[in-house]
Amino acid sequence: ANYNLLEDVKVALPGPEQAPEAVRAIYNGFAKISWGLSVAWVILACTKGAGGLVNSILSWSAWVPLARVQYCVYLLHRTIIYILNSWAEDKVRYSHTVFATQFIAVLGIATFAAFVFVILFEAPIVQLEKLLFGSLGLGRMPQKRKD
Repeated sequence: ANYNLLEDVKVALPGPEQAPEAVRAIYNGFAKISWGLSVAWVILACTKGAGGLVNSILSWSAWVPLARVQYCVYLLHRTIIYILNSWAEDKVRYSHTVFATQFIAVLGIATFAAFVFVILFEAPIVQLEKLLFGSLGLGRMPQKRKD
């Protein structure tokens, strides 16, 4: 049975097929908390060396550049949505096709813009941080290549 109020509004209506109100209240009250605790447990297990396969997947080095770009996408996407919506000259009737098209457009534009921002801003700042912390003895100095 589905007790999630966000997925099915009829859950809030009394009826013979519905679970008791106490069960629905407990589910909706603790669902997000239990999800957060589960994710926290996985993080703790990985940091303590008990993550196993999950730790090896999450610590894969290819995730680092993707994480940087995706975080920048997260920072930029709302602005891009506002800009695209401000260009609309008429009222837009949303349908699944319009929504999917707009989603793909925002994702593509935000990913491209995020890649540019990472190359122009984040990468040089990360290198400056490495130099600064390395010179203070708080990190590793960049290794010079022996050619």
